[in-house]
Amino acid sequence: MTVIFQGTNLRLNFHPCNSDVTFVRFGDTQQNGYPIETSQFPECEPGTAYQLGYNEFIVDISGNHWYQTDEIIEVIRLIEEHNPVRAKIVTFGTGMGAYAAINFAEMLDVYRYIAICPQFSLHPSHRPLEDSRWWAESKLLNFNYDYIHSGVLRDRRGYIFYDKASLDIHHAVPILNNTAGIGFHVPLFGCAGGRVLDQAYGLTEIMREVAHDEFDPIKFHADFKVKFENAVPTLVAHLENSAAFENSLNDDTPKNLKMNDVVRMIEQAYESDNAQDKRKALLAISLAEIKDADVEDIRTKKIGLLLELNLQREAILEIINSRLPHKETAELLLSQYQDLSELAALLPMLKFHPVVFRNAAFKCVKSTPERALILMKYALKSRPNNQQIKTKVIEYQKLVDGAK
Repeated sequence: MTVIFQGTNLRLNFHPCNSDVTFVRFGDTQQNGYPIETSQFPECEPGTAYQLGYNEFIVDISGNHWYQTDEIIEVIRLIEEHNPVRAKIVTFGTGMGAYAAINFAEMLDVYRYIAICPQFSLHPSHRPLEDSRWWAESKLLNFNYDYIHSGVLRDRRGYIFYDKASLDIHHAVPILNNTAGIGFHVPLFGCAGGRVLDQAYGLTEIMREVAHDEFDPIKFHADFKVKFENAVPTLVAHLENSAAFENSLNDDTPKNLKMNDVVRMIEQAYESDNAQDKRKALLAISLAEIKDADVEDIRTKKIGLLLELNLQREAILEIINSRLPHKETAELLLSQYQDLSELAALLPMLKFHPVVFRNAAFKCVKSTPERALILMKYALKSRPNNQQIKTKVIEYQKLVDGAK
């Protein structure tokens, strides 16, 4: 492995493997970093493509800048310079990395891109209005290298994986309209990244098939449907971090439920004191074909079930994916979040108004000053000149220090 470029915002690693296929993997958003602030680069390690026997470039990031940095020009030049002669390029990424995999496809003259949950654009004039996440980046960044919306990628082919029940649908549709990409709906995706795709089909299998021009969308649809149904119990159990959930599933769990069946199961779950009933209702939601008009209503019910099961992380991730604000639920959940280190890592993903973090801190300062301090400090990042929040941070810091 060789680091061939390291700047303030980007680092480029190269793992040559004497192959005629080269993968370029773009890094995803940093959950523990406030938008635009720079932090340390991750450790340099060979990625999946290199382990599969392909040349691999890894573009690491030091902040959530969506690759809108002048350093990207040098990175692209160096990829072209160091890529072995005649090796075709496949770009790959998740989230912000998926955006980059598509966005720079023309500049890198890629053969194909593999994009998992990509964004269309964060530019204030182009980002989907339905998605209020990353509003801070949208206001702070200068979009000098934002190409998907421009039409220059209309002939660039690749594969886009997204969950139509999440906010990602509002990015996937305009991406598909502005590229030659093929889209694939992957249920349960949400914020789970490539985990669902990997367990239900295999990311390495997709990479191999794309590298050797053997990826067949029709075959993928057919194979994925079968493998997904077989993997659902394991996936949902893993998603909820509950081994008991997998054990609670019966072989006769209904498949392809109609909306009326799902609503009835949810209502029964709310009335029941049995945790297994609530978990089965969650599984029913995952298996059902939900119309766009019903997505947010069902999501709200799902959040309620997750909270009743005390699955706090899963509940907050659903709120992140929602088009609705869920302000009161978010305030209550944040004020009761048990894992403080996990809470600190999740906060940059939550694009709530600072008032939500402030109010959540107010709710828990008497019971857990440390949690209140974490929340109030994050509110201060968004409102650094707010005197009330500044005062509260100092006050809560004294409470935490006094308790030690």
